[in-house]
Amino acid sequence: MIPPELQDDFVYIENFLSEDEADDLMNYLIEKIDWEEREITLFGKTYMQPRLIKWIGESEYTYSNERMRVETFPRRLEVLRERLGRELGCKFNSVLLNYYRDGNDSMGRHSDDEKELGTRPIIASISLGVQRDFVIVEKLGMKKRYVLPLEHGSLLVMREDSQKLYLHELPKRKKVKEGRINLTFRYVY
Repeated sequence: MIPPELQDDFVYIENFLSEDEADDLMNYLIEKIDWEEREITLFGKTYMQPRLIKWIGESEYTYSNERMRVETFPRRLEVLRERLGRELGCKFNSVLLNYYRDGNDSMGRHSDDEKELGTRPIIASISLGVQRDFVIVEKLGMKKRYVLPLEHGSLLVMREDSQKLYLHELPKRKKVKEGRINLTFRYVY
């Protein structure tokens, strides 16, 4: 799944959650999370973000000039955070949840390189729902592009120099009618 040239910086585990676990978690998140629709300012213009979000964490976090406040982990996400920490051998103190309601929702090209994440952050990204393409693009050189189809229940770990060397995005897919939730666990300093 991961091309050899990306394997130092990215790890993909297709069935990190079983289908039943993934279905159950997605239903729980849709029903129980107080999803937010937020504005974002890019190049001097303000837009509604093309997805719903929720920040849960022990620390405040800022991205795209938006401040996310501290919010306690629900037990279901606390258990998942602990499991990820054990299996990956690292600690996470926050999670950004993104709810892509259909193929019109997206995430623009970016790196998770905010100073609060440190110089070589580890970001554990769990995908739930419809398969969507995750696009990785080199920042320098040939600007090679990689497309990874992320499956329901899968885990993509971005580590080492992934944020320094690459940009990533979840582009619009007009034909996609189903939803997708992405949980990105991280450590905020």
